[in-house]
Amino acid sequence: MKHHKSRLFWLLIAVVVSFELFSVYLAEETLGFTDAMMYFWAIALNIPLVLLSFKTRKGAAVGIFLLGALIVTYQVYLGIRLLRVQNEAHLIVAYIYQQHARTGSFPENLNGYTFHDPAMREFVQEYTVLDPHADFRLMYRVGTEDTSHYYLAKLGWGYYDD
Repeated sequence: MKHHKSRLFWLLIAVVVSFELFSVYLAEETLGFTDAMMYFWAIALNIPLVLLSFKTRKGAAVGIFLLGALIVTYQVYLGIRLLRVQNEAHLIVAYIYQQHARTGSFPENLNGYTFHDPAMREFVQEYTVLDPHADFRLMYRVGTEDTSHYYLAKLGWGYYDD
């Protein structure tokens, strides 16, 4: 029975750390590289918890679970927002191209666009017409204003981490 509990404990660690590592990857998309590295170092806090497991498995398991919950929960929240704002950005780009097809130029602003997910309006940072007939830029953020995703008519989708 003791051997079974030991396997379960190590499985818990593997699952939680896997979710934490995925959160680091997601943090780079939602918060930027610097914040993602802070998450990476937070994951290192699992090491003392594993060492604690040699004295008390329950205490270490609770600590690892709580650390994982802190790291993963916020990134899941931001990951959902990322999907929502990306979806809205795709709809905005489609609208812009529809207006271009109809009028021959890109709209000057997004005043004629109706947001499908109004809560995502605040995350659309900028829409700029670079050339009324050939180029525009749409920028949006997820977690911080310093990390932007964008669409450029001449280049396509991209990501800028400041």
